[in-house]
Amino acid sequence: MSRKILLEKILAIAGSALMLVPVCFTVFISFMGIISGSGYNFDYLLPAELFPFALAGMILLILAAFFAKTFRRAIFGCSGAIAVIFIAGIIYLQVSGVASGATEPTALTIGLTIALMAVYSLLTVLIGIFGILLTIKTFKNKA
Repeated sequence: MSRKILLEKILAIAGSALMLVPVCFTVFISFMGIISGSGYNFDYLLPAELFPFALAGMILLILAAFFAKTFRRAIFGCSGAIAVIFIAGIIYLQVSGVASGATEPTALTIGLTIALMAVYSLLTVLIGIFGILLTIKTFKNKA
């Protein structure tokens, strides 16, 4: 096995795992609350707090897709969409004054934040799925 093929496999596996960490951890924490008896507590902001894991996974999957020459559009497109959503959310919260505490959050601000977080989480899962498909294709084609 050549070093390039081995590198593709390692990048795809590590990138997929890192992309799915924020969402899987959020679900795991929610279920732990149910099991412990404290009720269902879903922290919808946790995936954004774990963004460094997703960012590292995105970078690894972009490199893996670049080397494998497959799933490029899907991974690049979803990564770009995540970047736009993340930056748009930060800018909106800064401009509206909610991030600094200058203004109270309104129903619109809270609703928009939840919607952006939902789309961000779905895109994170989607990139993770593309990473798994990339991993499978890498192992299947270059065994």
